[in-house]
Amino acid sequence: MFHLNLKFKMLFPTLCVDNFFTEPNKIISFSKTLKYNSDPFNIWPGTRTENLINIDKFFVEHFGNKVLSLLYPIEYKNINFELNLNFQKISYKNKKEGWVHKDNPMELTAIVYLSKHKECGTKLFEYNGITPILKHQENKQLKNENELKENNINFNETIHFKSKFNRLILFDSSQWHSANKYSEENIKEDRLILIGFFKTIFSPFIKYPCVENKRL
Repeated sequence: MFHLNLKFKMLFPTLCVDNFFTEPNKIISFSKTLKYNSDPFNIWPGTRTENLINIDKFFVEHFGNKVLSLLYPIEYKNINFELNLNFQKISYKNKKEGWVHKDNPMELTAIVYLSKHKECGTKLFEYNGITPILKHQENKQLKNENELKENNINFNETIHFKSKFNRLILFDSSQWHSANKYSEENIKEDRLILIGFFKTIFSPFIKYPCVENKRL
């Protein structure tokens, strides 16, 4: 029987970088000065700040350049990019697992873990069927455990990143992924991350890291 496996090909590699910020405690102090809001559509959990480009443009540019220097160590200063960057907090009382999803139409997703948790990291997946179909995505933070399992059961875990403090993970936004969980036993602290979505990455001097790949 002919089997057609429809997938997006990745333009960017998956990276994990420890000790990403030189002074992570200053980043945490900055995060505590900001206002957080929940998602009015109940798609993502917890609360986030507004896009930091509206608060500290220099910090967003610094973060974007620092991330892109991992992919383009020579030309990163010549790259133009549009980046949505937010701090996100999720209460330690939230005992749920994450929903498998993608971040497209974004290009590149970057997450920095900034709390003491070790098991509240991120998992990457591949779809185990032909045409990926997400279930119960509308208002999914209000869904029950059975509906979450009905969505996640269609995916096979391929990589599991632990949430080591000051660790950056970087992956193509077309990559299936989810949070592992949001809380740990004996840690009464909200899960804090810095999460960035690169909407555009452009320069006449660069090519994508995997130049032979094209999105479907």
